[in-house]
Amino acid sequence: MRKCLFLLLVLAGLIAPTVGRAQVKLGLKGGFNLTRLDMNEEIIDSKNRNGFYFGPTLKVTLPLFFGFDVSALYDRREMRVGDAAEKVKQEMVTVPLNVRLNLGNERQIAGVFYAGPQIAFNIGDRHKVVDEAREWKFKDSNFSLNFGAGVMLGGVLQATVNYNLALGKTAEVNNGVVTDALHKLENIEAKTNAWQLGLAVFF
Repeated sequence: MRKCLFLLLVLAGLIAPTVGRAQVKLGLKGGFNLTRLDMNEEIIDSKNRNGFYFGPTLKVTLPLFFGFDVSALYDRREMRVGDAAEKVKQEMVTVPLNVRLNLGNERQIAGVFYAGPQIAFNIGDRHKVVDEAREWKFKDSNFSLNFGAGVMLGGVLQATVNYNLALGKTAEVNNGVVTDALHKLENIEAKTNAWQLGLAVFF
């Protein structure tokens, strides 16, 4: 976690000297998560994956079409695993810091491409038992990367499509039922990647 915070601080320090010549806008953003659950075992099948996110965002536009944005978002991701009736739910506060490339006139219409690191802090239950057998243990924090593109309209409204790629595991799964068929389910590592559809309004 210290390495993640250090990287975010370094990136902010590199960008800070140019902020004096920048255009700064505060806004609100939100959207939907289409979560993909990647595991190091293929025995468990995930389905019905969804969720949402929302929170304040700060956009800084620099000279020469570049800029960055930083947000503080409540992020909820959930999925149903196998035949279990209960859903596995992950609740986080995420802090993405993206470098942006703006193509066009933001006050009219402009294309937006961005990428950057994201750190997330778990604020929900760290332990979840599903189907009275599988115990999910979420990490206190995790690190990921964002890659996205979108459209900026009238300098106010922004629509984006984003892929959030987890770096390292976000959870471990331990199975309480030990049989010949399920023995391999012990100590499974899980990553929650997500496609994200979002809208932001800037003031």
